[in-house]
Amino acid sequence: LIYEVHAAVGSVLFRFRSQYATLPRILVHEFNETPDISFLMKRFNEEFAENKRDHHPDFRRVGLSVMCSLASTGPEACVAMVFIAGYSCKD
Repeated sequence: LIYEVHAAVGSVLFRFRSQYATLPRILVHEFNETPDISFLMKRFNEEFAENKRDHHPDFRRVGLSVMCSLASTGPEACVAMVFIAGYSCKD
């Protein structure tokens, strides 16, 4: 839902058309401490791996955990099982 809101804001305020590229970063200041993926991976290994992993608020500001395939079975949330059983993320 948040992605859809950001997409709508990008479309209305910036005339951003999603067929040309992925959604731009609207909250640019969130990326001041984590400018690129290599730095995010370094922070993940040093800070987040032992502390909430992808549930850490600082990770969630700049990262998004996703499954790359609907048929994938792991490592955390198998899409088929989550669809059948329901998914609840309690932080």
